[in-house]
Amino acid sequence: MPAYSVSGQLARASATPHPPVHPTVLTPVYHQSSHPRPPPRGLRDLFGEEPAYEKQPEDRAGWLLGAFFHTWLGDLMQRAAREELTMDGLPRPMREYRAYNAGVALSAELQRQRARRHAWDGYVGARVGVRWDDASDGVLRWVGAVQQYGTPGRLYAGVEWRVAPSRRRGCCVRRCMGWLLCRGCSAPVPEQGPGAYHRGEVDGEHLFDPVEDDTVLTCERVEDVVFRLGLRDDASQVSSTRALLKELPESAQQCPHPIQVWWAVWTLFRQSIMHVVVLGIIRNGCQLMTPLLLKWF
Repeated sequence: MPAYSVSGQLARASATPHPPVHPTVLTPVYHQSSHPRPPPRGLRDLFGEEPAYEKQPEDRAGWLLGAFFHTWLGDLMQRAAREELTMDGLPRPMREYRAYNAGVALSAELQRQRARRHAWDGYVGARVGVRWDDASDGVLRWVGAVQQYGTPGRLYAGVEWRVAPSRRRGCCVRRCMGWLLCRGCSAPVPEQGPGAYHRGEVDGEHLFDPVEDDTVLTCERVEDVVFRLGLRDDASQVSSTRALLKELPESAQQCPHPIQVWWAVWTLFRQSIMHVVVLGIIRNGCQLMTPLLLKWF
C-alpha cells in the first residue's frame, strides 16, 4: 500500500483545484477548470435576436385583480359584444410566455442542469471515499445512471476500492433505531443493488473497466461519495479533506443531479402553474358548496 504525504498533497491541493490522483491509477481523462465557462453563444445564434415586444393589457393590469379575476378582459368582451373585435385586437402572449423567451429560458435551465449532471466528469481518477467510513479508500471511475437498478432518477458513482467500506448503512428503520439508541447501525454488503461488489458490469450492463486486479468495484450513491486527501489517520484525514474542500470549485462540492425537464418547467413557470392550481381549487370548492347553498336557501 503506498504511503501518502500530507505536506505534499496539501501543496498540490493549494496549487490546483483538482483532487489528487491516486499514485497507482491512470491520469484523469477529463479536465475541468475552476472558473465557470461563459454562457454559450449558441443560444443567440440558435434563437436569434429577441423580437420587439409591445405591452399588453394584461401587463398593465394589477397582480391580484388581473391574475385571478382577469379584469383586463372587460374591454375585449365589450368590443366583442359590439362585434368590433378583430384579429389584430386579440391579446398576445406576455413577454415571458412567448415562444422565444420561454424557449431561451428553458434552454438555459436545461444547460445548467446538464452542467450539474456532468459536474464530476472532470474528476474521474480522483481519490474518494464514503461519508460513513473514514478508512475507505478508492478511485472514482464513472458517474451515471445504472439502468439495472431501476432508479432512473438517481445517479451513482462507480468506485474502484483499494480499501472497501468495512460497514454499510442499514435501512431507514435500522438507522432510526440506531440513532435513538445512540449507536451506529451497519448492514452487510448487499448482493444486489447499490454497494454490491461487481467487476464493472451489473446484470450484463457494462459500466466501466477496472484498472487493477486486486480491487473491489461498487456503485455508490453520489450523495455518499466524498473526495479524500492526506493520510489515513482520522485527524490528518479531516484536516486535509477540509483543505481540499476549500480549494475545490463549487461544481465539485455539489453532487451531480440527473436532468429533469419537469423541474425546469416548474422552476420557470411555477407562478403561472400556481395560479392555475389555486383557481382550480377555488372552482372545485364552489362546485362542492353549490348543493349545500341550494339546500339552505
